[in-house]
Amino acid sequence: MASRPVPITQISFPPSPSPLPAPFNTPVYPAAGDPEDGGAVPRFHKLTFPTFDGKADPLDWLNKCDHFFRAQRTREADKVWLASFHMTGAAQHWYYMFERDEGGVAAVS
Repeated sequence: MASRPVPITQISFPPSPSPLPAPFNTPVYPAAGDPEDGGAVPRFHKLTFPTFDGKADPLDWLNKCDHFFRAQRTREADKVWLASFHMTGAAQHWYYMFERDEGGVAAVS
Protein backbone atom coordinates (compact mmCIF):
# COMPACT_ATOMS: atom_id res chain seq x y z
CA MET A 1 0.00 0.00 0.00
CA ALA A 2 1.47 3.36 -1.04
CA SER A 3 1.67 6.08 1.56
CA ARG A 4 0.25 9.49 0.83
CA PRO A 5 2.57 12.50 0.84
CA VAL A 6 2.50 14.69 3.94
CA PRO A 7 2.64 18.49 3.56
CA ILE A 8 5.84 19.94 4.98
CA THR A 9 3.84 22.15 7.31
CA GLN A 10 2.58 19.03 9.07
CA ILE A 11 6.00 17.45 9.66
CA SER A 12 7.31 17.99 13.17
CA PHE A 13 11.03 18.69 13.28
CA PRO A 14 13.15 18.31 16.41
CA PRO A 15 14.25 21.54 18.07
CA SER A 16 17.50 22.98 16.76
CA PRO A 17 20.50 23.31 19.09
CA SER A 18 21.62 26.37 17.07
CA PRO A 19 20.76 29.83 18.35
CA LEU A 20 18.18 31.84 16.47
CA PRO A 21 19.61 34.25 13.89
CA ALA A 22 19.80 37.95 14.67
CA PRO A 23 16.86 40.06 13.50
CA PHE A 24 17.02 41.06 9.86
CA ASN A 25 17.35 44.75 10.70
CA THR A 26 20.59 44.19 12.61
CA PRO A 27 23.55 44.93 10.32
CA VAL A 28 26.03 42.09 10.00
CA TYR A 29 28.81 44.36 8.70
CA PRO A 30 29.61 47.95 9.61
CA ALA A 31 27.55 50.25 7.40
CA ALA A 32 29.86 53.24 7.56
CA GLY A 33 33.55 53.79 7.19
CA ASP A 34 36.15 54.01 4.52
CA PRO A 35 36.70 50.70 2.71
CA GLU A 36 40.25 51.87 1.91
CA ASP A 37 41.23 51.34 5.56
CA GLY A 38 39.66 47.88 5.67
CA GLY A 39 37.33 49.02 8.45
CA ALA A 40 34.06 48.50 6.61
CA VAL A 41 32.53 46.44 3.88
CA PRO A 42 31.22 48.67 1.10
CA ARG A 43 27.54 48.57 0.24
CA PHE A 44 27.09 47.14 -3.21
CA HIS A 45 24.36 48.26 -5.54
CA LYS A 46 23.16 46.33 -8.54
CA LEU A 47 24.96 48.27 -11.23
CA THR A 48 26.10 47.03 -14.60
CA PHE A 49 29.79 47.47 -15.24
CA PRO A 50 30.43 48.83 -18.75
CA THR A 51 32.33 46.70 -21.25
CA PHE A 52 34.93 47.94 -23.71
CA ASP A 53 35.80 46.26 -27.00
CA GLY A 54 38.54 48.61 -28.20
CA LYS A 55 36.62 49.86 -31.24
CA ALA A 56 35.78 53.34 -29.94
CA ASP A 57 37.47 56.11 -28.00
CA PRO A 58 37.99 54.75 -24.47
CA LEU A 59 37.30 58.10 -22.73
CA ASP A 60 33.55 57.48 -22.43
CA TRP A 61 34.19 53.97 -21.08
CA LEU A 62 36.77 55.25 -18.59
CA ASN A 63 34.30 57.87 -17.32
CA LYS A 64 31.63 55.18 -16.86
CA CYS A 65 34.17 53.01 -15.04
CA ASP A 66 35.04 55.89 -12.73
CA HIS A 67 31.35 56.48 -12.03
CA PHE A 68 30.91 52.78 -11.21
CA PHE A 69 33.97 52.77 -8.94
CA ARG A 70 32.71 55.80 -7.00
CA ALA A 71 29.22 54.30 -6.61
CA GLN A 72 30.64 51.00 -5.37
CA ARG A 73 33.44 52.61 -3.34
CA THR A 74 35.95 50.37 -5.13
CA ARG A 75 39.44 50.28 -3.64
CA GLU A 76 42.20 51.81 -5.78
CA ALA A 77 44.05 48.49 -5.82
CA ASP A 78 41.05 46.72 -7.42
CA LYS A 79 40.12 49.20 -10.15
CA VAL A 80 42.45 48.10 -12.97
CA TRP A 81 41.78 44.42 -12.41
CA LEU A 82 38.01 44.97 -12.39
CA ALA A 83 38.12 47.15 -15.50
CA SER A 84 40.34 44.65 -17.36
CA PHE A 85 37.88 41.87 -16.54
CA HIS A 86 35.25 43.79 -18.55
CA MET A 87 37.32 44.25 -21.69
CA THR A 88 36.35 42.25 -24.75
CA GLY A 89 37.71 41.72 -28.25
CA ALA A 90 40.73 43.81 -29.26
CA ALA A 91 40.84 45.60 -25.89
CA GLN A 92 41.05 42.31 -24.00
CA HIS A 93 43.77 41.05 -26.33
CA TRP A 94 45.73 44.30 -25.89
CA TYR A 95 45.50 44.00 -22.09
CA TYR A 96 46.69 40.38 -22.10
CA MET A 97 49.66 41.33 -24.26
CA PHE A 98 50.37 44.33 -22.01
CA GLU A 99 50.41 42.10 -18.93
CA ARG A 100 52.65 39.59 -20.66
CA ASP A 101 55.12 42.13 -22.02
CA GLU A 102 55.19 44.68 -19.19
CA GLY A 103 54.37 42.57 -16.17
CA GLY A 104 51.06 44.32 -15.52
CA VAL A 105 50.06 47.84 -14.59
CA ALA A 106 52.13 47.82 -11.40
CA ALA A 107 55.31 47.63 -13.49
CA VAL A 108 54.52 50.89 -15.33
CA SER A 109 55.45 54.13 -13.59
